Order: sequence, then structure tokens, then C-alpha cells
Amino acid sequence: MACNCSTPFYGLPLQNGSCNAASSVVFMTLVNTLLRNNCDISDVCGRVTPKLNPDDEYDFIVVGAGGGGSVVAGRLSENPNWKVLLIEQGDDEPVGTQVPSFAYNLLGNTETTLFYLTEPQTRACFENANNQCNYVRGKILGGCGVVNGMTYMRGVPRDYDHWAELGNTGWSYEDVLPYFRKSEDNGNVGVYTSEEYHGVGGPLSVERFPHTPEICHDILEAARSVGFETPSDLNSDVIEGFTITQHMNRNGIRDSPARAYLRPARFRPNLHIMLNSTATKIHFSEENATSVAKSVEFSYNGRRYNVNVTKEVIVAGGTVGSPQLLLLSGIGPKADLEAVNVTVVRDLPGVGQNFLNHASLLIQFNLKKVQNINLLTMEALNEYLEQRTGPMSSTGLGQVAARFSSSVNTDEDWPDIQIYFNGYGANCTYNCGESGLPNDPNEPNNTRRITFQVTLVRPKSEGYMKLRSNDPADSPILQPLYLTNDYDAKAIVSGIRKAIEVATSDVLKEKYGSELVEGRYGNCSDIYGFGTDDFWDCAVRYGINPESHMIGTCKMGPPTDRLAVVNPELKVYGTSNVRVADASAFPRVIAGNILATVILIGERAAENIIKDWS
Repeated sequence: MACNCSTPFYGLPLQNGSCNAASSVVFMTLVNTLLRNNCDISDVCGRVTPKLNPDDEYDFIVVGAGGGGSVVAGRLSENPNWKVLLIEQGDDEPVGTQVPSFAYNLLGNTETTLFYLTEPQTRACFENANNQCNYVRGKILGGCGVVNGMTYMRGVPRDYDHWAELGNTGWSYEDVLPYFRKSEDNGNVGVYTSEEYHGVGGPLSVERFPHTPEICHDILEAARSVGFETPSDLNSDVIEGFTITQHMNRNGIRDSPARAYLRPARFRPNLHIMLNSTATKIHFSEENATSVAKSVEFSYNGRRYNVNVTKEVIVAGGTVGSPQLLLLSGIGPKADLEAVNVTVVRDLPGVGQNFLNHASLLIQFNLKKVQNINLLTMEALNEYLEQRTGPMSSTGLGQVAARFSSSVNTDEDWPDIQIYFNGYGANCTYNCGESGLPNDPNEPNNTRRITFQVTLVRPKSEGYMKLRSNDPADSPILQPLYLTNDYDAKAIVSGIRKAIEVATSDVLKEKYGSELVEGRYGNCSDIYGFGTDDFWDCAVRYGINPESHMIGTCKMGPPTDRLAVVNPELKVYGTSNVRVADASAFPRVIAGNILATVILIGERAAENIIKDWS
């Protein structure tokens, strides 16, 4: 579909963050141009028009346009009598991110992502300099929903029932399921999914990718051969097994939170969006022993603004950004704030505590019978442009997922291991699109490798974050304390054993020649001998990979919870008109990918706000 608009959106070129060979740059530039000229893919005529100067006052100010902020701003602006300002630190979505096979191509770009280093770890991240782990977070309209793998995995019922058991009334699985369904427009209902668990007609498109490499189905067969179930949907009454997952896409085109909730609202005169703008402080006044937000300070284009708010401020900057803004505004542990010369507005000990994340070890398998040829070709490009199918319409092996319980998990119906997969991706080329050439011209005889990313989704190790200084531009102190609870490493090792059993089963050995790549993981092999439990424990601590699933630093909880930051209506304790609407509000991490639940948080926050102010 050609684009017909006078001022189409352009955005970053696709080659940024992908291959850097000269032939690749030429081909990726061609790909970017052709994608941009297909308007149903790029949607260059449907982008929001950002404000260049904010008004002096708004009813609602939303800080952060990730999964939660996009939902809240879109929903609140449905009321034409409410004036809404959305402040986003990044720019609009690049054209290339709309294509599933390029899911991660801009993840390493400083214009689309934020980079953080943790404090040195004592029991993890030994592979990295100073034992510091790395984090990458989305800095873009749509947040991490623009640079992630689009996987739609909500967690399991016990996750949400546990939230309710912690005192969060209204957050049991029975309570939240209608909101998952409300947000969805599921294209697989009646085929792979059921309306009992999925919705139709909501803003967010969810369905399987149009293209599935044959090996995906063979991995399911391999899983069956060693005793796993292979349900069609792990967001249903079956919560364990191997499956082909649903993703946030429609017809092979990414559907981000911004595309789903903000672009349809782009013509609303009451919704103003400031891009490339960084919020630095919420200003409060004290009224009847309660802190009332009066304005939000932010910078844009070298200028500082202070915009008044008459109803509410909704903080949706993510698990790092949201507590950072609250702390800079004087909401947090008194001693920590005083230590960096921030005036204390409200002594709230839980801000920055309860820092939790999924953690994984990547193990590789060599497919000795499969030549490693390039999948991003002119043929694949033409197939995608003409039919929205083929290798570019999916994330390859990324659409397979597994969830099960480790051998050390004693909780019934509450799995603690998930496996993400990687391989067969059409995301990079070292030629000009010719078919059948080796993926790496320097290693023409290489066979293909695939990755099983064995992930602990219910860790027991818990960290914290706090301000390094009172300068908003200064990166905060991030201390996740990975693997300080021995359970975590033991669970991952158990998951690794299961992953190896599947990947080296007769099914995959005979057809693909699959064999485990014996990585050394520093000196772990020399000390313990490859393959022993002690070796794998060492390997996990050496090569642990923190996922982009951080949660909990503005924990939701009842008034009796000393570390609770927000109540079950997501209002910040001690304030009358500030809410949090992102993953930082999760009281505990879920056994699944978190974006679907972040969107749930946005839907619940918007409903609570509408109820309070209607």
C-alpha cells in the first residue's frame, strides 16, 4: 500500500544497530526505503504529531509512553473534556522496528534505548568488567514494546492470586482476566485460542506470526518425546509445556503500545504529546497532611518547562525511571534522599526497593546437518512486501516458548522456568540479497546454531535502586543482587538439564544433527569439568544474562506493607493525585513476559482514574 501524505514520518535508518559490512548498509538502506513506501507496514502517514511547546496547564500529565503510559494517555483522552499531556524521553518508532525479523536491530542504538550498568555483583555477572551487569531499556514512543520480541505471555494464574494474597484487593487472576481480554484483539480465537481467555475488538493485535520455520514444530515434537505437553496456548488453562507463542502483531507487522493506543488518538485536540522530553521533577504542595502534585518539570530542546496539573500525574517511566522521578521529587526513603541533598516531601521507604528481574543463561546447539546460509534475501524481502509472509514476518525460533517447573520448585501450578529461543532470524545480511550465500562470508562452511535461553522467572534474590546524586542526568545506583539466594542458580541449572534433554533428543539429532556447544564459561570447565552440576552453577554465575523484565521498585501493596509505594488503585501513598502505571508497580515478578501485564496495569490505572474523576 503506497503512502499518500504531505509530511510522512521518516525516523532512524534501519542499518543502525545491525550489520556494518558495506554490502549490508546498501541492502538495508534499500530495505528501509521499500518498507517506508509500504504504508500499511510503516504507517508513516498515521504517526502522531508531537507538540513543540506545551500549554501551561493540563488535567492529566502522563510521564513515559511505554506500555503503561501509552494506554493511560490513550484511554484518558477518550474524554474530550479532559486535557492530557504525555511526556516521552525518546522519539517515534523507526520504520524498521515494525518488521518482526528486525525486532532487536535497534535495541543497541542510543537514540532508541537507554543503557545502565549495575553495581558490581558478588555472585553473578563474572563475565563482565567489574562484575557489572548491563540493562537496556526502551527510550521511544511505545517503550520496550518497540524493541522487544513481541511475545505475548501473561504469566500464570498463581502470579496474580499471589498479588491478591499480599493484600492487593482486586488483583486476583479472576479479577485481571477481563482486563487482559479488554486490551486484546486476538486473531487466533477459535483456532489456537479461546474467547474464555482472550478478547476480540480491543486495541492491541495479538496472534501467531504468519511464518513458522519447520524446526519450530520439530522442537515441539522433541519436547513431546521427552514428556512435555505442547498446548496451543500457554495463556489458558494449560500453563506448562512447549508451544508456538502468540505475539503482538497483525499480519506480520508489529503492534506496539503506541501503535495500538496512541496513533488512533492522534487527531484528538485534547491529547498533546511531547517527544524527546525528559521529566525531572514533580512539584508538590502540602494540603491537609497530604502531598498534592501541582506541576511537572521537564526539559525539551535545551529549555526547561514547568507545566501545571489540575487533576493527576501518572508516572509511567518504567522500573528504573519511575522510582528515579519520585526520588528526585522528594518521595522516598528519608535517609537516602537526605544523603543526596533532595528535600524530603514524603518519607516512603519502599521507593526503589523490591527490585526483581528474570535472569537466564544462554546455551547453544550446533545443527551439524544445516548449512548457515543467509535468510535475509531479496526473495524474502519481496515475499514480505507482497504477501506479508516469509522469514521477515516472524522472529524465527523466537516464536517458540517453554515454561515448566525446575526440580527445586515445590509450588504446585506455579512454574519457575521459561525458555526463550533464538535462531533462524532474517535480520542481517552480508551481501546484496542474493540467496544461498553463507551467513558469514568469512566462515562459509559454518553450520547453523540455535540458542536456548534458560530463564528463571520466579527469582528469590531481590535488590534495590537509589539515587547516585540529585542530578537527573546521573544514572541511579542499581543493585539487583543477582543469585545471592542459592535457589536461583539451582533452578536455572535444573532448567538447563531439561533444555539439553530436548535439544539433543533423537528427533533433533537425527534431522538436524543437534549437539550441545561446550562453552567454557571462563575457567568453569577447567575447575569443575564440563557438564557437572558445579560446572553449570559456575557457568550461570559467569554468564548470567539479566532480562529486560525488571519490576517492583514502586511496589503495590496494602497500607500494612511498609515497603508498599502504591495502593491497589495504584495511587502513591501520602499523595492525593499521583499514580504509577508500569512494571515498577508489580508486587512480585510474574512467570511470563511482562509487557502484556504492563498493558494490564495501564488499563487498570486508566479505569481507576476515570472512576475517580467522572
